[in-house]
Amino acid sequence: MSEIIQKKEISRLCFGTWGIAGSTSNSPAYGFVDLQDSLTILEKAIFEYGIDFFDTSPAYSEGKAEELLGYFNQRKNIKICTKVGRWNLSDKPNWDIARSSLSLRASKKRLKQDTLDIVLIHSPDESDIEKIKFLYEFYLMQKHLVKSRN
Repeated sequence: MSEIIQKKEISRLCFGTWGIAGSTSNSPAYGFVDLQDSLTILEKAIFEYGIDFFDTSPAYSEGKAEELLGYFNQRKNIKICTKVGRWNLSDKPNWDIARSSLSLRASKKRLKQDTLDIVLIHSPDESDIEKIKFLYEFYLMQKHLVKSRN
């Protein structure tokens, strides 16, 4: 079983970033989004409205949503929930350990974090349950996901 490392206070609202960076050929969202508009929206959410909890995924605009959050994460310690299993929204989920590890390393780089606050399994299916259980046990043994940021 997993363990809680540290209780963290977060805002009551979580900002979902699926459409914040716009669509790509492999990651449909809401169409074109101006980068400056995205930055303005995130800045307002963080600094004016006090939102410090964000949901993202490497599949959202092929990692661009994570990159936008990484920009703000350097300025303010925000809490981020990302996902594993999908590189883009056109592909089926993939629970391979090597691919998932590569995805998490890339997410940490884009988010400018040494550790991840929360990681979700993205779009699991009943047929994937054994692969997901194996992946989960692997990461618990590695302990690189349960290490807490201060």
